[in-house]
Amino acid sequence: MPAPDDQKQRRGETLEGDVRTVALREFRALPIVAGFSDQEFVVLGESVSLVSFRAGAIVLKHGEVATSCGVLVRGKLISRRLDPRGKELTLSVLGPGCIFGELALFTGGVSTADVVAEERSVVAEIPERCFRRLLATNSSFS
Repeated sequence: MPAPDDQKQRRGETLEGDVRTVALREFRALPIVAGFSDQEFVVLGESVSLVSFRAGAIVLKHGEVATSCGVLVRGKLISRRLDPRGKELTLSVLGPGCIFGELALFTGGVSTADVVAEERSVVAEIPERCFRRLLATNSSFS
């Protein structure tokens, strides 16, 4: 388990107040939630954490137990892992609207890659219970 300071550094900064309001508007404009009614989006907005990560910060660590998934609201993330020889491989480059970490929720497992902020980024973290409810009740999300 990472040291508390390491965990805090990796965690990012939870957005609040006006900054959160602006990020929620950006989240609302993404195609992944375009099919949500205003009421459905309000419920989703109350369930998610909006977190800002500085460039270079680890957003999701390989091997962590999945408790949520993320939707990139702003910025750019890189999904990467090490090959058997220890060489770093870029698996994907994620832009706004991309979801990540959901596979581990489906399998009840752990993250299979690191996700790192390539630039300052804002992520909507969706708790597992909320994610499963969205899949079951909103066809635009699945």
